[in-house]
Amino acid sequence: MSWLIGHWESFFHLPSLIIVLGGTCFATMVHFPLKQFYRMLISFSRFLRYRRVSSNQDTLFLTQLTAQLKAQGRLSLNSHLNSIDDPFIQRGLRLLIDGMSVDYIRSVLADQLTLIRHQHQLNAQCFDYMARYAPGFGLIGTLIGLIMMLSQLEDPSSLGPTMSIAFITTFYGVVFANVLFAPIAGRLRIFAQDDLARKQLYLDTFLGLAKQESQYLIQEKLSSRLDKVQSFPNFKVIQKETL
Repeated sequence: MSWLIGHWESFFHLPSLIIVLGGTCFATMVHFPLKQFYRMLISFSRFLRYRRVSSNQDTLFLTQLTAQLKAQGRLSLNSHLNSIDDPFIQRGLRLLIDGMSVDYIRSVLADQLTLIRHQHQLNAQCFDYMARYAPGFGLIGTLIGLIMMLSQLEDPSSLGPTMSIAFITTFYGVVFANVLFAPIAGRLRIFAQDDLARKQLYLDTFLGLAKQESQYLIQEKLSSRLDKVQSFPNFKVIQKETL
């Protein structure tokens, strides 16, 4: 390990990085629509800004929402719209406030949940394919380096540096695929499971409120679902902190 730290510059070669990262990104943009590649970058930024939040906050918020609806009526829920930054939750709350039927709320939110699930799958697939492409471009860089080495056989002193450059590209491809792209794809799938479970929790609660189920029944459903939601890490908290 001390040798690696002392010779870290031996593992840095800008042209090799450009071949691996540039080629991988280009191939991914060819495979997926450019808009989807942009969405994948946004998803990756969410991954970098991720912070764990207790699932009890969602349950507490829904419990308070249920109590407020029973005590003050559905129009009183307008006070929560500006404090919610999740479009799915905000849309469901608007439908509930507008007094839409149970079937309509279920149809609209279920369709949106299907689209969100599909988008999560595409985000993870982007990184899956980047993990596939990176070793291939590492091999391409190695072949380029070997060609350069064979063209300089008359100069034995250049063989060592040229060969190291050839193999460093394969090293980059393998490292980026197995240390960065594949793990990110796996983490995005975990995030997706949590996000969908939380949205399903809100969907079921909104349907229960639209059916005018009792507050006790809704709280029992929330309690039974809490353990399932806590099995996954959470996305950014939906309800903004109030000052």
